[in-house]
Amino acid sequence: MHRRKIGNRWSGLPRDIVTIDVPCNWLQIMENSIDRLHFEWLHIRFHNLALAQSGQEPRADPSREIASQRFADTYEETEYGFAKRTSFRRPDGSERSAILPFVFPTGGQTGLPRAPCLQLRTPIDDENTRQYFYTLYDLEIEMKARLRSQLGDEILDGNRVQHLQIPPPPLGEPNYSLLLSNVYQDVSIVLSQGRIHDRSQEQPGSSDKGVMLYRSLLRRELAKLSDGKDPINVFREPSPNDRIELPRRPKDGVSSLYPRAAGRPSGNVQLWSPFLSQLERLGIDLNEVLFGAGSPPP
Repeated sequence: MHRRKIGNRWSGLPRDIVTIDVPCNWLQIMENSIDRLHFEWLHIRFHNLALAQSGQEPRADPSREIASQRFADTYEETEYGFAKRTSFRRPDGSERSAILPFVFPTGGQTGLPRAPCLQLRTPIDDENTRQYFYTLYDLEIEMKARLRSQLGDEILDGNRVQHLQIPPPPLGEPNYSLLLSNVYQDVSIVLSQGRIHDRSQEQPGSSDKGVMLYRSLLRRELAKLSDGKDPINVFREPSPNDRIELPRRPKDGVSSLYPRAAGRPSGNVQLWSPFLSQLERLGIDLNEVLFGAGSPPP
């Protein structure tokens, strides 16, 4: 069976992999990532609470900040799964949209425009999931040349992929300093549902359209298997199926609302990035790496 590549225009770039083993069913992780409201409530409002509880200065009135860039989400099926389109207002009042692609059955692209991250949720068994964060770093030419003598060709050209396994957040009383990371925020939420969430009493609402679309795709593709057919994203010929072209995220998306942690430009998986950790030890400004020379972080 042919293995199809995922990504676009990313050959020859540095990359790394971070993994975390989450003691719950894979479907909870997928549905959390799809959920329309989880970004606002978990990664903005709860993040503000975590800042206060860990003794740091909360962001000023996150409700007003959210309203100033109020976003609406729509979901559309694609050849590789489906995509969430987020509409938002820029500070000048104009409207833009960003696309978050989900690769059926357990993948999704997140991250920053210069650091796209492919997330894969791989079932270990019914009650445990290994989550992969595969991130590439779109360095400017000048930055790559500057680092060449310090890091070497293998890392900078993506031929050596560094890996780090991180532990899940500890059970018991919350450690709010850890919960400044949106990775740990996500993991803590899905763990709070138990190892296998009971959906028999749920009452989906209008904000659950993405989750309902995903469940309908699962049922449809499982029915194909029952009929002896291949589900989507099974490719048996090498051509023309060399790669899945995923859309790039705009540089002026909703990232200005995204949490930051521990001095890093992002509170996402970049907090544990082996590649970015190397650059920090070399005294490199990570804002310059992730947002470009002379560009302040959004």
